[in-house]
Amino acid sequence: MMTSTEINGLTATEIYNLSAGQLGGLSTSQITALSDNALNGLAGSQLAELSTTQLAALTATQVSALSTTGITGLTDSQIASLSGTQLQALTSAQLAALRTDQVSALGTAQLAAFSTGQIGALVDSQIASLSTDQLNSLAATQIAALSGNGISGLTATQIADLSSTQLQP
Repeated sequence: MMTSTEINGLTATEIYNLSAGQLGGLSTSQITALSDNALNGLAGSQLAELSTTQLAALTATQVSALSTTGITGLTDSQIASLSGTQLQALTSAQLAALRTDQVSALGTAQLAAFSTGQIGALVDSQIASLSTDQLNSLAATQIAALSGNGISGLTATQIADLSSTQLQP
């Protein structure tokens, strides 16, 4: 079994070359020992193989180190399992890279935890994929933070479902 020091020394190339079985065999303490550089080397297919327990072990810093192509590999259930702290660590580029089904998998509490900057990073197709409950979980400041692209993604039904509080500037 590799020590935390050995795990921390893995390069992006070395981590990329690990099989799904090897990644699945990493303990949570080994997951937390992975360097940002190594985590950035994980492919989407590799991230999809991690258990929700392994994902829960990632620190906010580690989550922000994941590549945009890697983050798109997360399954809907993995996305739904991320903590508020982990989601708040996502960069604008990572958020913009999320697939619409990943955005749809976010819980209302997860969306409510996003900063206005993070909400502003969502693109039209992602906004259009939000359910009424998801959209209603957003604060007025979050609605106001939607970029032009995000606003254009709102459907007529979504606009009609916004509360008067959410529409206040």
